[in-house]
Amino acid sequence: MPYHPIWFIVISATAYSIGLPCSDAFTPHPQTLQESKRTVILVHQSQLQSSDELAAGAESSSLREQAKGLKARAERLRQEIIDQQQIARQTSPSTTFDEDLQVSNAVRSTTHTAVNSMPLPWSLESNEEDEGEEYRLYVDIGREEGTWMDARWGASGKRIPFTLDVKLLSNQLADAETAAKMVKDNNMGKSSKVYDLKTAPFARLRDGFDRMQCYGGAYRIDLGNNGQYTIRMMVKVEGTKADQNYMYGDVSIPKGYLYFSLPCFGGRINQLSSKEGPVTVRQVGWHTGWRRDESRIVGFFQTKPITIARRKDSY
Repeated sequence: MPYHPIWFIVISATAYSIGLPCSDAFTPHPQTLQESKRTVILVHQSQLQSSDELAAGAESSSLREQAKGLKARAERLRQEIIDQQQIARQTSPSTTFDEDLQVSNAVRSTTHTAVNSMPLPWSLESNEEDEGEEYRLYVDIGREEGTWMDARWGASGKRIPFTLDVKLLSNQLADAETAAKMVKDNNMGKSSKVYDLKTAPFARLRDGFDRMQCYGGAYRIDLGNNGQYTIRMMVKVEGTKADQNYMYGDVSIPKGYLYFSLPCFGGRINQLSSKEGPVTVRQVGWHTGWRRDESRIVGFFQTKPITIARRKDSY
């Protein structure tokens, strides 16, 4: 049989794979033997590579399936969340509004109750045992023409308006010390007994931004020779302080007693005139010819029944 290189490669590969030396078959050409070994190695590597590719492909296919499953699950969860949010948006606004309305009403009711239960400092303290008439005095303090006040007092024209709530008691007489402070200027006429006058704890100044402490007072009704009745009221006040000059300038309310005079019809405390009346203080001077206490005009005032005043002023 003639020698052929292909036979040699096959026989050599077989012998090599079973571990026989090539000399047991026949001895090929050295170059041919080297090529056959290279061919066997390449075939083996190709088989290994194919196995790895198959394994990698199977693993990749498994991962893709897992990824698809996770993606589908995520889509389901996302849709469930969207559905729950839509349901919440449809139901929560009305519920939230109702809850907010209830809370708002509760807070408003509590605040209203607290405000009503806490009296303002310029409001009268109620007492069922006190019988009488309540009024609000609208007072305007400032320099008036013909006053005997010091020439520097109120020269700038500035004024101090304030309100003061009072109650004219009809069933309680003033104590002797307070009654003695009333001005005895009706010697030719007749005067009633001196009755107690209650005031709010404070007068309301500067629309409520300032206040002046008040300590009550007294009142009486005079009948003049002309047959007219006049109510004389007296209120003890703290007055404005020296450090308040930056607010009121050269006008001030003296500490002590303020005196109010006003016509009243029939001598009844529920029939006070709505006209203006003078406000005076008592100071020592020489305007009457000798040194003594004299009345000096410091302003004017008006009165309104407390029920009408509260509707008008909203406090």
